[in-house]
Amino acid sequence: YEIFQITWYLYKKLPISFLQRLFNNVNIYFSFIFYDLLCTINFFYLPVQLDLIIEELVFYFMELAAISKVLTFVFFRDKLAKILDALEDPMFQAANGKEQKIIDRAKRFNKRYWKIVATVSLTSHATHILSPIVEHLFLSVPLQPPTCSYSFLSENTIQQFIYPLYLYQTLGMHCHLWFNVNTDSFFLGLVILIIAQLQILDLRLRTVTDVKKNDDIGQVSTSEARANYSLTQLNK
Repeated sequence: YEIFQITWYLYKKLPISFLQRLFNNVNIYFSFIFYDLLCTINFFYLPVQLDLIIEELVFYFMELAAISKVLTFVFFRDKLAKILDALEDPMFQAANGKEQKIIDRAKRFNKRYWKIVATVSLTSHATHILSPIVEHLFLSVPLQPPTCSYSFLSENTIQQFIYPLYLYQTLGMHCHLWFNVNTDSFFLGLVILIIAQLQILDLRLRTVTDVKKNDDIGQVSTSEARANYSLTQLNK
């Protein structure tokens, strides 16, 4: 479990206090359910412009993909925990140095992958959020919502509340970023650990086969020696 601790904390699997659980529930509601509800309402008020519709559609389907990952953890977290329990079974633990190296290599890959994806995602997120703010502050460019246009609001209303709207969408994007990073890293890490267990199983089967071959060779050699001894005694 240790390489998936961040993911399990986000999805309320590890033991946490009531306030933390309440915070997670509120976080999921405002950063996904309410957030995507506003994006859905926005579709009914979009201007009939193909470029705007395509841009909003691409973003909306990305949101649906993100919320499907979250719902997977919400509704199937017990089954996912059983998979991890199976991997923690003594049967799948390393029995020697070679097997331990395979498991350690898989864990190092998972941690390295998480760090790389998190770094790239945070850099992209910061660039996307900070660039419009810099232009707004130094070039007097009007600030627009960073993700969803909220076409159901008038332009005057958007500009009047642009800073709260910008902050809300920024926080929503930040939550989505971490949900995506941790969920994708979790599923890939799970596959990598399963592959590592299969490699260990293959190593054990090869060891058993080699031992059996050596035993068979030893039995054949012993039989031949006994036969030669019997022939020698008969010749005498």
